[in-house]
Amino acid sequence: MDKFTIRDSIRFLGKYIRPYGKHFAAFYGGWLFETILSVLLPKLLGVMLDQIVYGGDLKEFMLVSGAAAIFSMYSCVLYYWLYAQHHYLMIMFTFQIKLAVFEKLMTMQPVKLKTFTTGEITAVIQDYPAECMHFFIRGVIHQINNFVIIAAVLLFTFRISPAAGVTMAVLSALCGGTAVFFGNQTGRASVRLREEYGKYIGWLCEILENSTAVRLLNAAQKTEEKFRAYSKNMFREKNRMEHTKVLSEQLNNAVFLLSRLCIFGLAVYLTGTGMLTIGTFTVIIAYFGRLTDTLADINAKWNDAQTRAGSIRKIRDFLDCPDEEDQGKAVPENCRGDICTENLSFSYGEHVICRQFNLHIRPGEKAAVVGPSGIGKSTLAELLAGLLPPDQGCVKLDGIPITEYTKKSLRRKLGILFQEPLAVEESLRGNLLLAKRGASEEEMWKALRDAGLQEFASALAGGLDARIRDTLSGGQRQRLGIAQLCLRDPDIVILDEPTSALDEETEQEILARWEETFREKTMVIITHRKGPLAICGRVIRMEELIGKPMEKPIEEQGGSPR
Repeated sequence: MDKFTIRDSIRFLGKYIRPYGKHFAAFYGGWLFETILSVLLPKLLGVMLDQIVYGGDLKEFMLVSGAAAIFSMYSCVLYYWLYAQHHYLMIMFTFQIKLAVFEKLMTMQPVKLKTFTTGEITAVIQDYPAECMHFFIRGVIHQINNFVIIAAVLLFTFRISPAAGVTMAVLSALCGGTAVFFGNQTGRASVRLREEYGKYIGWLCEILENSTAVRLLNAAQKTEEKFRAYSKNMFREKNRMEHTKVLSEQLNNAVFLLSRLCIFGLAVYLTGTGMLTIGTFTVIIAYFGRLTDTLADINAKWNDAQTRAGSIRKIRDFLDCPDEEDQGKAVPENCRGDICTENLSFSYGEHVICRQFNLHIRPGEKAAVVGPSGIGKSTLAELLAGLLPPDQGCVKLDGIPITEYTKKSLRRKLGILFQEPLAVEESLRGNLLLAKRGASEEEMWKALRDAGLQEFASALAGGLDARIRDTLSGGQRQRLGIAQLCLRDPDIVILDEPTSALDEETEQEILARWEETFREKTMVIITHRKGPLAICGRVIRMEELIGKPMEKPIEEQGGSPR
């Protein structure tokens, strides 16, 4: 694992910061002004005390007191303005990062996308962008101001007493070294914690989606053991990180204590010998307190920045994943629906799915692909649709490799329905419009009729505007996917177990409609059931094709292909 530093984090965030540079600059300017005021106030307090104790000048005292009061009131107004800027940036800045991650999700290579769990992706989109904002505000802007405070405090202290200034400078160096040393360890622990958290969230999402199945399997105890294991791993990494933070803080506290004794002793000695006034003594003590608070804040924010850098790294790694290649320029305007593969080979790591695979499905042909589970039927569907790049060989549409077509145009002509159809938390209309933007109600009702969902949709209180995701059964969800496919009306239809969740009567009804709806279409149906074979003129057995140099289809239905 390559090292990801604070500088790397700032460099990565730069392109997202630039569009809001004016807002960040205004935010920093406000903090800088507030910082200057906070450093000047102890000095004003010292002047006030000296005027009372030594000068007896009440008028001067009132003028300085008035200035201090005005500064304090202005700080309150300034804080309000600063937090208004902060909330604006929290919304807009983080949204840009979320948008970039979501766009990457839509364009990433499907093979690479499968390496991420649902929980990891959810965290990268929803949780980690806010960490970027906190990192930059706390880890950069606040830290710059902290160093401004230290520089101002040391400068003022040196002018008052060189000995006190040297003591404070040594204190700053010791605390800075401690912060850097322990901050690096915190950063490494943070990366490990983020990895464990991503695994846990992915697993938890799956359990929440299938909580009923867990109960029916009597797997509650096993699931609880897994929950404990994930929690234990996260606790271990969290404990390491917090232990490092606490150790760093306590070492700094020890340095602060020793320095405080030195400063107090020195200040008392200088005051007793008349080298310092009471007001100046108060200023040194106030500045020392501000210095220790600032050093403690630097230490805390350095550890905090190292922790948040782990989240930024996760975002960077996600955004660095390769996109689908879309180098094609051709557009299949008049698609005939001729599909063939030439010497197609594909494997997941060492697991070979197919080698030298040759297949030809003619225009308008209805072909069923059958074979045992795990043999690669669904993978074949993804290869035909261009979702997976083959290791060797190519897939051709109308005699042209599909890589020469633009992705957008290819997916207009080719429709694919997987075993888990798309159904989002939306109205029935919203789910249908995902398939065809701007579809008319007439088109939507026809698609519902072809999918066998018309009766269900008609019974809904809100009709097409009813929210339906949580009310759908497995079969209804599958029919919704079929309706989306019918609405798109592609030239080539690839169906992966399209009737697996349907009863036999509904299956026969829908298949009869498909014969009419997809009469002129090229259709590939991946199935374990006998029903879909009835509308196919050809049955292809995967086990007889894998590893063979040429295709030898088995005609089981007789007659010419439909």
